[in-house]
Amino acid sequence: MRIKYAIIIYKHYKVLNLLITEEVVDMVFNNRLHIVYLGLILANLASKGGKKNNKNRLSLPSFKHAIEVKSSIPGRVRFYVPSLESNIEAANDLVEQMGKIPVIKSCKVNLVTATVLVEYDHKNLDPNTLEGAIIKLLGIDKTILEKRVSRMRAEGSKLLDTANNAIYDFTNGILDLKTLVATIFVIYGIKDYRKNRGNCAPGAANLFWWGSQVLL
Repeated sequence: MRIKYAIIIYKHYKVLNLLITEEVVDMVFNNRLHIVYLGLILANLASKGGKKNNKNRLSLPSFKHAIEVKSSIPGRVRFYVPSLESNIEAANDLVEQMGKIPVIKSCKVNLVTATVLVEYDHKNLDPNTLEGAIIKLLGIDKTILEKRVSRMRAEGSKLLDTANNAIYDFTNGILDLKTLVATIFVIYGIKDYRKNRGNCAPGAANLFWWGSQVLL
């Protein structure tokens, strides 16, 4: 499994023209960073077709509302991390942990702008590994890897919950939104079937199917 992931990482970095060493692979596996690391690779590939940030010379991937790269050059990267705004405890922990890494020259956090400025030895540390380490240290990987829901979908979910509660209360718990919709599908399916005497349109069959699936 280790060799398989190493080959995948190597091939992707060949495409990105980035350097990967045996030490990098060891860091990924020994610290369980392989999921985040592969995520960074895929995000980097996807960002090639997006809007280019001229200040991001290293083409590091950004994750909206989690961690964004404001500027990057070999040996120096500035990140924007919303969760660090006025969070002195998290900032101090990050600076302390980063200070223990030999290839990190300095790590400074601005609590007002929620930015992290890192200077490192670019000859011995890949910038993607650096970003992956910061993501893990701050626990941002949970935000990035978890299912991210759009605002429209979230609002739609709230609306459905409201409708569900209203129907449940109105019918004294006999029906909820799901069973009501399923019942309507089944009724319309039966009605269309009787009307066409077996030659019902595909819509009727779909209604039967949808209704039964929702009920089950």
